[in-house]
Amino acid sequence: MLRLISRLLKQQDNDERWHLLDNALSEAFKRVRNDTKNLFSWIRYVNERADRSDERHEKAERQLAEQKAAVNALQAELVRINENLETMQKNIQKGHENSPFPDLVRTKSGPKSEPAFRTRFDNKVVAISRPIKKDYIMQQILNMAEKGQYTTKQIETIIVREKMLCGRTAFYDYLKELRLRNSIEEGPRSTIISKNN
Repeated sequence: MLRLISRLLKQQDNDERWHLLDNALSEAFKRVRNDTKNLFSWIRYVNERADRSDERHEKAERQLAEQKAAVNALQAELVRINENLETMQKNIQKGHENSPFPDLVRTKSGPKSEPAFRTRFDNKVVAISRPIKKDYIMQQILNMAEKGQYTTKQIETIIVREKMLCGRTAFYDYLKELRLRNSIEEGPRSTIISKNN
C-alpha cells in the first residue's frame, strides 16, 4: 500500500508539475502574442513614416525641378538681355562713329510735345476749381499758424514743396492776403501765429 500511496503522490506531483508547466506555457505564449502585436504595430508605424517621408521627398523633388526650370528660364532671359544690351552698345558706338561730332553728348532733351489744347469744358473746370483751391490753401496756412510753431519758410516748404498745392509766388500772395485780413501775424522767433488764438 505504501507503494500505491507513493505512486499516487508521485502522480499528484506530476499533475501539479504539468499544471505549472501548462500555466508557464500559457503565460509565455501570451507574452509572445503581445510582443508580436507590438512588433507589428512598430512595423506599421515605421512603414507609415517611410511613406510620408517618400511623399515629402517626391514633393521636394518636384519643387526642385520647378525651381530649376524657373532658373533656366531666367538664365535664358538674362542671356537675351545681355545680347540686346551688347547690340544696343554697338549701335550707339556706330552712331558716334558716324556722327560729325562724336565727342558731343546730349544732355538735355527738347520739349517732348506741344502743350495740350484745352477745350472749353477743361477751361471751365479749371476756372471753377481755382477759388476752391485758394480757400483750401489759405485754410491750410491758417491751420499751421494756429499751432504757432511754424515759421514762414517752414509753412512755405510744406505747402509748396511737400504738398505741392501751389507755387511760391501764389503762396506769398495768399500769405499777404491773410495778413491784410488780419487773420495772421508774425510771432516770436519769426513764427506765424493765427490771431484767432
